[in-house]
Amino acid sequence: MYYMTGTGGMLWKSKDLKLWEGPFHVAKTDSGSWMGPKPMIWAAELHPYKGKYYYFATFTNQEVKKIGRASCRERV
Repeated sequence: MYYMTGTGGMLWKSKDLKLWEGPFHVAKTDSGSWMGPKPMIWAAELHPYKGKYYYFATFTNQEVKKIGRASCRERV
C-alpha cells in the first residue's frame, strides 16, 4: 500500500500509484485553540514504526509554530 499526505491533514492511499482513494482526514484544525483563527497543517509525513503508523506534521498560525505527532495501530 502507498500513502500520500497533503496540506490540511489529508491522506490518500493507493495499491498501484495510479488509482487513489481519499482524501481521508487524519488531523483536524481547531480555530479556538492555540492554532488561531486561520490554522494550517502542512509538510506531513507518515512513518511505520514498531507496528504503528506515525503522522508527523507542522501545525501553524500567524503567531505560533509547533511540530505535532499522532499515531494509530491500524492502517487508514
